[in-house]
Amino acid sequence: MKSKQYNITVNDEQLRVILSSLEVLSRLYSGQWEMIFDHAFRYNSKYKSIYKKMDEYKSSKAFEKIYKDNITNKGMFYNLIYILKKHLLDLSSNEGLGVGSKEADNDMNTAFDMIQVFRHHRGDSRQPMQFDKKNKLAKIESKEVHKFVSKSIQRRLAIQKGDKK
Repeated sequence: MKSKQYNITVNDEQLRVILSSLEVLSRLYSGQWEMIFDHAFRYNSKYKSIYKKMDEYKSSKAFEKIYKDNITNKGMFYNLIYILKKHLLDLSSNEGLGVGSKEADNDMNTAFDMIQVFRHHRGDSRQPMQFDKKNKLAKIESKEVHKFVSKSIQRRLAIQKGDKK
């Protein structure tokens, strides 16, 4: 049975948001939960000042003393993530499920395949590889979008090119 094919028209900003969403989804499935928060907040200019303060605090002697026995030096929030990860996925703080592994959910593989295609389309030199066991790699095409140009402007442009009408 053949699956339906869809065409979606998005602009650069929308493609960036889709790519970011797929990144979060694939990391959620893989158990890389701390990277979800880094991706969504640490690298977002709106929240950089908060993370800068957290980074300054975690490098202080007071932080080291309070959290020396914890799993990570990223702080209490990340430690809670690691505790949940251990109990829900049976993964340690630095473990994750690999794309294409037998433990990986195929939705994770599909999301990662789409990430690769979109990244490549946006200029990443790496060629997309396929991990999804059910679907072919997505295809993406670019089209230049020209806004409506009035007939008088079209005539002027034609005259400038040497076409007299």
